[in-house]
Amino acid sequence: MYTLFFPFRLLSGREITIKDEILTVDSLDYSLKGKDNDYTITIKGFLSEEQAKAYISNIRAGLYWLLIDEGIQSEYSIDIQKITYFEDQSQAVKFAETYKLKNDKPIDGIIDNSKPAVFLTEKNFCTLTTYPPNVTVSTPSRTIIENLIEGASYLKNQKFFNNTRLLTALDLYSAYFKESTNNAKFLTLVMALESLATPIERPTVIIKLLDKWNSEAKTILQGPALNNEEKKSLKAIQDNLLYKKEESFRQNIRNLIKTSLQIDNDTDETVKKAMKIYRLRGILLHDGALEASELAKAISDAKKIVERVLRSQFFQSVSACDNTRRQ
Repeated sequence: MYTLFFPFRLLSGREITIKDEILTVDSLDYSLKGKDNDYTITIKGFLSEEQAKAYISNIRAGLYWLLIDEGIQSEYSIDIQKITYFEDQSQAVKFAETYKLKNDKPIDGIIDNSKPAVFLTEKNFCTLTTYPPNVTVSTPSRTIIENLIEGASYLKNQKFFNNTRLLTALDLYSAYFKESTNNAKFLTLVMALESLATPIERPTVIIKLLDKWNSEAKTILQGPALNNEEKKSLKAIQDNLLYKKEESFRQNIRNLIKTSLQIDNDTDETVKKAMKIYRLRGILLHDGALEASELAKAISDAKKIVERVLRSQFFQSVSACDNTRRQ
C-alpha cells in the first residue's frame, strides 16, 4: 500500500482544531495533522504509487471546494518531492538526537513539510517545517477533512484544470481574503466575476465607429482649436464613448449570473445587485473613492454573489450532476 502526504498552509489568520481521528471513505483512510497554520492531509490505502500521485488533482479540487464552501483559503505545492532516505540507521539516530526527536521505530528518511510526497505506507519519516506560526480563527479538523473529501469526490474529469477562467477566479477569490484594504478587496471580487464572464462582442461595425469617434475626439482634444469649456464637454463625450464600449463587460457579467444562477429564485434581484456593484466599481476606479458604508455593503454583496457563482461554476466544471448539491 502507498500513502499520499499533502501539506498546505492556511492564510488570513485561520487555524484548524486538530482531533486525532481517521475518516475512511472508499477504502482510503484520511487523517489531518498540524499546528499553527501548517497542516498535512495524509491518505493511506492507495494500491500503487501512480494512483496516489494522481489523487493530488482530487486534493486540489477538494481545497478549491473548501475555499468556496467554507471561505478557507490555502497555499500549497503540487510538485511531488524526492524523499531523502537515510543511508543507514546511524544517520537516523544522529538526526533524531540533533532535533531531540522521540520515535518508537527506526526513521527511514526526511520529508519536506512544504511539498507533497508519496511513499510506502510501512515507512517511517520525520518532517521538517520552516514556516513561521500565525493563527487566529479555528475550524475543526473533521470539518476540513469532510469538506476536502467532498470536494475531491467531485473531480470526475481532469479537464477541470483546463478551465483557466475558473481557476483564475478561484485564485482571485482566495486573494480577496489576503487584501488589507477594502478598496482592494472590492476590486478583487469584481475581477473574479470578470474573469468568469465569457466575452460577448458587440457588432464589429459598432466597435469600429466607437474607436473612430474616440480617435477623432482625442485628436481634437490635443489640438489648439477648443477653449477650456469646449474641451471639458468633449472630454465628457469621449469618456461616455469608452463607457459605451465597456457596456459589453456589464452584459457579460449579467449573462454570467443569469446562466450560473438560473435555477435560483432570486436571479433577477442578484443581477440588479451585480449591476450596481459594477457601477460602483467604475466610480471607485474613476473617482478613487466610495463612501465607507457604501463600500462595505458592496463588498458584502459582491462576496455573496462571487461565492454563489463560483459554487455553480465549480459544479458545472467538474460535471458533478450525479452528486448531491449542498445548499
